[in-house]
Amino acid sequence: MTSNLVTPVFNTPRLLLRPFILQDAAEMFQNYAGDARVTKYMSWEHHKTVEDSEKVIRHWLTRYEEKTLCNWAIIEKLTGRLIGSIGLTDYGLGDPLELGYCLMRELWGKGYTTEAAKEVLRYAFADMGEARIDAYYAHENEASGAVMKKLGMTFVKQIRQQMRKGQPEWLLDIYTITRDQFLQRWPKND
Repeated sequence: MTSNLVTPVFNTPRLLLRPFILQDAAEMFQNYAGDARVTKYMSWEHHKTVEDSEKVIRHWLTRYEEKTLCNWAIIEKLTGRLIGSIGLTDYGLGDPLELGYCLMRELWGKGYTTEAAKEVLRYAFADMGEARIDAYYAHENEASGAVMKKLGMTFVKQIRQQMRKGQPEWLLDIYTITRDQFLQRWPKND
């Protein structure tokens, strides 16, 4: 696992991306992590209590200190609400980092995830020196796939994989983008 990951603060036109703090737990639970419809296609089950969200954030805080996590709280500037999360995961397999995201249901389809992901990918390529970033989505979750396509990611393959213990395998669509592909599509901070 990479041990020099840092989660800096970023501003986009509508969003603030910053590391999570423990005080985010209640809003995280209320706005997205506790909503089973939001987490339907996530590799993790929805949180049952605020304490579940606190436990996750405590784990992330430890990983921030160890510099083994890039994971941002997505804050809507207009309202100041915590509306989701976005991160880069290193599974320690020598594979590229993997982009993942989650957003509260009422804001789906408004371009927030794409806006946040562009900033995270720009950071991964320009500041972290990554050559390629991968992402996947459950085949039925077409909205997540639309985000990847808007970012300029290209389809690699489909696989079947068990995402949650004791659950059936899911059909997953794997996407990727290289530094050159990203910079060609998004040549400057826009």
